[in-house]
Order: sequence, then structure tokens, then C-alpha cells
Amino acid sequence: MDILSYKVSTKWGQGTEAEEAIGRWTDTWRNETGACWAIAKQSDNSAFGRFAFQTIDLIGGSAEIAYWLVPQSTGNGYAPLAA
Repeated sequence: MDILSYKVSTKWGQGTEAEEAIGRWTDTWRNETGACWAIAKQSDNSAFGRFAFQTIDLIGGSAEIAYWLVPQSTGNGYAPLAA
């Protein structure tokens, strides 16, 4: 299962709503207030989750860590590895 299909079908609804969420992620990179990456298998680069720094404070040197995984990938130690 690829990450975009998961987001579109189960997390944010269909089409436009998912595209708007991805657009917000791009804006956080541009504004230096957040950063996110896909979590993917090394074997085939298939994405199965997301890792992010949210609410980045460059002056204070802090950020929140956020992540999510497709349900089939939980319990395998991926989240601590990504952090």
C-alpha cells in the first residue's frame, strides 16, 4: 500500500482534502515551521508512514515530534527508529 493511497482513502477523505493537507506540509517547509518525511522500506522504497517535526522554533531550538504509520506497520519498532 502506498502512503498517498492510505491518506486519501482513510485519513483525509478523497482528492482535494488530501491535496490540501499535503500543501500545508509544503508550506511548513517553506516557512521553516515544520518538516516531514515519508517512512519507507529500504527494499523497495514503498512508503508506510510519516515522521515530522512540527511547531519548529528555530530561535528556541525546539520542535514537536509527530508520526503515523499504516495500521499494518505498527508494533515493529519503526517509530523509535525514525525518531
